[in-house]
Amino acid sequence: SILSVGVKPVNTYKKPDCPVDCSPKYETLLFSLLAVVVILIYADTLTTPFIFDDIANIRDNPHIRVTSLSLKNLIRAAFQSPESSRPVANISFALNYYFSGLNLVGFHLINILIHILGGIFLYFFVKTTLKTPVLRARFEKCDWVPFFTAFIWLVHPLQTQSVAYLVQRMNCQAAMFFILSMLFFVKFRLATGTRGKRRLLAGCILAGLLAVCTKPIAATLPVFIILYDWYFFQNLSFKWGKRHFLVLSGIFLFLIIISLIYLGDDPIVRILSDYRHRDFTLLQRVLTQFRVVIFYIGLLLWPQPSRLNLDHDFALSHSLTD
Repeated sequence: SILSVGVKPVNTYKKPDCPVDCSPKYETLLFSLLAVVVILIYADTLTTPFIFDDIANIRDNPHIRVTSLSLKNLIRAAFQSPESSRPVANISFALNYYFSGLNLVGFHLINILIHILGGIFLYFFVKTTLKTPVLRARFEKCDWVPFFTAFIWLVHPLQTQSVAYLVQRMNCQAAMFFILSMLFFVKFRLATGTRGKRRLLAGCILAGLLAVCTKPIAATLPVFIILYDWYFFQNLSFKWGKRHFLVLSGIFLFLIIISLIYLGDDPIVRILSDYRHRDFTLLQRVLTQFRVVIFYIGLLLWPQPSRLNLDHDFALSHSLTD
């Protein structure tokens, strides 16, 4: 009725103020706080000695003992180390040795720094995700969500092995590049300029390759990108899958090729050969793995200290009902 007489209605609704000041200075303060907390948590681990796989991959690995920076030395460290399928991690160990030798503090500090960077990338990833079509209307102003997501990620006790166990820098580093790739992807999807989109897509691909070359677990990245796009941008529409069938098939084929490169031309023999020196079979591992996954989900929700262990020993399952 107000519009019918030509009177402009007064909009009395006001969006709630952003609960957190999102200025770069304030974010820098938040990141500094996160870094200090992580450093305090892991300060006691700075002199933790080389153990288990640290010995073969770092302490007794002659290929990472780089005394002069050259492409030849870095390539040798990358591909002649025991874990030759993880060249990026091997190069990081070589650079560590170049700057500080086998000094434990130097190796641990880099692990902690990588973990902190992963948390910061996670902050920006969650912050950008809240701007996607599915969440924008409800959560774009909930700026406390990215901070507490990063905070929980950084201080969660389950991260201890990946940070304090030196060789498991492979986990931290792969996760850092994985999250960075996802961040570039969502920014690519939200970008409007053609030139900017190309750069973001290139960043997504590069970070993804670095993740895979740090640890093969990152090979799941294309699947997560597809699921992410399907949920946050396509609202779980099956029509989108039909329209992009060729692209999805290409990604699936790419994963198969990567798997064959990693496993060789006879993947079955390659997989089974790993069990010659183990005290359990492939079938027993598959049957046991379900319980392991459930246990780790439980640790995410309830990381009680008595349930944490560097080297868990699970009783083997010998049947589906065992």
